[in-house]
Amino acid sequence: MAKPTPHTIDAKISMPLGDGEDATSIMARIEFSYLRGRPGDRTDPADPAEVEFGRATLIDDGGLQNPPQGVDLDDLCQDWLADAGYELACQLAERERHGDWE
Repeated sequence: MAKPTPHTIDAKISMPLGDGEDATSIMARIEFSYLRGRPGDRTDPADPAEVEFGRATLIDDGGLQNPPQGVDLDDLCQDWLADAGYELACQLAERERHGDWE
C-alpha cells in the first residue's frame, strides 16, 4: 500500500477582515501530505487523491498589525487546501513525484 508523501506549498490566501472591511491577502507556507488517487474501472469506482493539512506558517501578513479576532491561520489554510488549493496541491505533489519542475 502506498504511503502519503510530505509536501510544502506557498499560498496567497484571502483573509476576511469582518465589520464591513475589505479582505486582505496573506502569504502562508502550508505543509501537507499527499496520497495519490487510484483510477477506477467499469466495476470499481476511482479513489480521489488525498491531501491532508499538516500545519501553516505565516510568511507575509498583508500589512495587518493584528489578525482579526476569531481567525485562526491553521483553520484558514486548512479550508483553502480543502477547497481552492486542492488541485494546486495535487499538481505540485505530482510534479515533485515525477521531478517535473517546468
